[in-house]
Amino acid sequence: IVTHDGIERRSVTVGEVRFLLIPDGSSTCRLLTGDCTDGANDAAISDLQVTHQFYSRSAAARLRNDASRRVGPTDSYTAEIAGQQVSCVSVPVAGGSKVYCVTSTGVLAAYQGPDVLIELIEYSNQVNQDLFSRAG
Repeated sequence: IVTHDGIERRSVTVGEVRFLLIPDGSSTCRLLTGDCTDGANDAAISDLQVTHQFYSRSAAARLRNDASRRVGPTDSYTAEIAGQQVSCVSVPVAGGSKVYCVTSTGVLAAYQGPDVLIELIEYSNQVNQDLFSRAG
């Protein structure tokens, strides 16, 4: 679950781990216990093979890497995900293809690779302030 209030405050929740990225510092919190540590500690979700930036920088880096290693022509198309019209590209790489989809506002709608599946399930223009809490 990702929410952001402009570019100054972000909350990224993956399972029971919440990353709070706010102007006065970032923290990594365990929602079940409310325990938090300073900084965005990606080791807390490393077993999922994603980082707290799975929806932004990490996806862009994956796409750049896959585009540089493609083994054939890409295929672009539109689709609907979570009620949103999205633009997708399928990038053929050794071992298969990877798919990236993005909304018209630049939000990652889907990534499908051999190791990870990320898919948008809900989209709202409203910021959920409850997601800035340190406990679930």
